[in-house]
Amino acid sequence: MMDTISYNKICQRVARFKELKSTPLPFVDSQIQGALRDIYLVIGKGVVEHSNSKIAISESESFNVTLVKAPPNNGASLHAHATSEVFVPLTGKWAFFWTNSKGQEEITLDPYDVFSCPLGVMRGFRNVADEDAWLLAITGGDDSGRVFWHPDVIDKAAAHGWYLDDDGDVKKGVPGEVVTNPGSLLAQNALLKASEWGLSDMLGSQVAKFNKLIPSNLPFIDSILPGHERQNFNVLGAGVTEDASLEVSIKDDIDFNITYMKSSPGKGPALHDHKTVEVFMSLSGKWEILLGDDGENSIILEEFDIISIPPGVMRGLRNIGSEEQWLLTILGSSNPGRVSWHPAVLLEASKRGLTLDSLGNINTVIQ
Repeated sequence: MMDTISYNKICQRVARFKELKSTPLPFVDSQIQGALRDIYLVIGKGVVEHSNSKIAISESESFNVTLVKAPPNNGASLHAHATSEVFVPLTGKWAFFWTNSKGQEEITLDPYDVFSCPLGVMRGFRNVADEDAWLLAITGGDDSGRVFWHPDVIDKAAAHGWYLDDDGDVKKGVPGEVVTNPGSLLAQNALLKASEWGLSDMLGSQVAKFNKLIPSNLPFIDSILPGHERQNFNVLGAGVTEDASLEVSIKDDIDFNITYMKSSPGKGPALHDHKTVEVFMSLSGKWEILLGDDGENSIILEEFDIISIPPGVMRGLRNIGSEEQWLLTILGSSNPGRVSWHPAVLLEASKRGLTLDSLGNINTVIQ
């Protein structure tokens, strides 16, 4: 049984969307025209350039999660990262642009589409809707490092009096004054790695359109059990699915995997555990997260709430709304292993003719 202390620790790994606090002046470009935005650190310190940022869930285990809110025609200037970066529009419509030797390419994505930007590519984004919009950004690594800014961004920031100190934090100087800071060198190093990704390349392997995702109706051995029927969509990486035939939309899973799940009221995954951290985000409706060896504790997630569950904790989920709802799951590591099921789940599945083979995939279903 999960003791009270353990349950309280899990409660501390919940980020309530309505209670998130934004980071003041998060980046050196934050005062540049077209780069206005609010940054909310959900899991881990991310890549912000403000040392006193408020973090909702401090423990980052192979990835960091950030929420971005931007007014129309605003977003982030051209930059790169030392680790992977994945974007998921939550509301509105977002344009993502990047540079190559021919100039600049751009794609526009809708809610729940996914864009995994390759390493070494200078990228930026902006809200192209007619009202404020939200974006989910996930960067890889326990420590995602600092931002590599395009030199033009550093110059524009300096013209407004903003620069980066030797620690990489944003500082206020004299507008127009030339200030030596690590940002310029970081940008130059990043540009040396710039690739030749064209629009067709990105669309072919790095973008998953929500309306074209292919589901599995039997993604796990518990999916045949009453109350656990659902559809799973492997968006980024193979994750931990037990359906060997499930198609992966984006194979570029460097530090984490992303899965979408859709279920009817009262339904969701049975009690299970993983060898890596597992993060749930409600994309719509309300979800009950069951915790403990027998699911004796629970936490309710509302829209855009996030919970991070460490290894060694049995968890299950169910949609407690009155309509079909969506959930986003992030699993740490490019190889998160296989699911560890509650013994009762395996027993009930075997009674219905479902077993797992030596690779952990579902064997033939006996009707």
